[in-house]
Amino acid sequence: MSVTTHPAQFLKHGSWLKSVMTQSPKKTSALVSGVIVATIAISLLMANMTAQVGALLPADKIGVVGSNLETTPLVTTVAGTSGSDIVLLSATIKTSNPEDLIIMHTQECSILTNVSLKSNSGSNLVQTSTSFAQEKVWIEIDGKPVPVSSIPSADDGTVVFCDRTFSVSTNILNQIQLLCSQQINNTCTESIFTSYIQTKSAHAFNWATLNVGAGQHTIVVKAHLSVNVSGNGQASVTIGKRSLVVLPTHLAVNAVV
Repeated sequence: MSVTTHPAQFLKHGSWLKSVMTQSPKKTSALVSGVIVATIAISLLMANMTAQVGALLPADKIGVVGSNLETTPLVTTVAGTSGSDIVLLSATIKTSNPEDLIIMHTQECSILTNVSLKSNSGSNLVQTSTSFAQEKVWIEIDGKPVPVSSIPSADDGTVVFCDRTFSVSTNILNQIQLLCSQQINNTCTESIFTSYIQTKSAHAFNWATLNVGAGQHTIVVKAHLSVNVSGNGQASVTIGKRSLVVLPTHLAVNAVV
């Protein structure tokens, strides 16, 4: 069976292919233009929604936020220092006029400090184990730290909420080991001393800042956690339940913070 195709058909198909190739860039350009227009429209819509949310935020109201979720503990079990900056809470308020702000933060802080010593056979040296844990807190308004006081000059705004150093130093374990080895022909079991302190308590502090401009403001509570172990031991610090209250007010005209 044979099929014969007239040359005119090739010409016809060629014209159709040429037409498609000629129109495709136009269609592609139109499609790209449509995507760009849609992207711009979505961006404008999101910006408008954000503006509406800001407009709906009531002005000059007390801002309150809290959390009952514990932070991830910062822990070290080896000699050395570890540190971490974390965000504890964040709130947004709106002021219609320049306002003074009183910022109150309360939280639970849990610290574990553990020390450990073991005898060193044949030695009479004093052994030391030290464990340290600390939390410092500060407030930021629109990304800028709020000082505790500006007298005589503004400080960095950090406040120590919890801090403990637990240390033990002795040569008694080595003395016991030495005495034992002299009496029982070096068959003494290693002497070990371990002790720890674990506490959890609530702490609070207030910051004040003057003449915060009109508009929407973000208040963030941040903390720096640090732990250190010297010798053998363990240290950890964890933040528990916490709250933030931001109070817009008008302090005395001659108020100084």
